[in-house]
Amino acid sequence: MALADITFLKEGDYYVSVPFAVTGYAVGIHLDFAESTESNFVDLQQSCTGEGFCTFCLDVVKDQHYDKNILDVIPGQYIRIKTTLEPTTAKYLE
Repeated sequence: MALADITFLKEGDYYVSVPFAVTGYAVGIHLDFAESTESNFVDLQQSCTGEGFCTFCLDVVKDQHYDKNILDVIPGQYIRIKTTLEPTTAKYLE
């Protein structure tokens, strides 16, 4: 199991991660955000091809930290994350 960085790019009003391929059947996502009074939406998206991403989980985050375990993913599947606030730390664990 290795902890890897997730890179985010600004796209319009959102921060969107560079897609990453999952190698196992589970992955943990960890995001940190600067303190804010704004609500933050975290949109987890998946794709079998690395294109045409579909939302599979949408969370409203009112804290500075976000941790999510994603179970039953298919090795080789791509994950992308879209947020309304810029992550200060972004990592995934397989």
